[in-house]
Amino acid sequence: METRAIGAIGSGVGSLIGYGIGKTVELPLNKKFNPDPTWSKYNPQPLSNELPFIYSYKKNIIPEIWGNSVGELGNRLYQYQREKYNNGEKNEK
Repeated sequence: METRAIGAIGSGVGSLIGYGIGKTVELPLNKKFNPDPTWSKYNPQPLSNELPFIYSYKKNIIPEIWGNSVGELGNRLYQYQREKYNNGEKNEK
């Protein structure tokens, strides 16, 4: 039971580290690739006489992909280092 709890805590810490690293990468890229869409809200154009004003803003997914990839990489690196530390500790005993 103790091993499961330690594994769960380690996984949680790894996810937290990965999330932080991923958001650190995603936010600056999001500002670069997805400019502020508020200009479209103040300059609406109807599509036709029958259709009302439709606000559609397509977000670029590149920042999310990079953020998630780097975050998962951070998580995996932490898990790898923790596993290596745990295995080294067990071999010394």
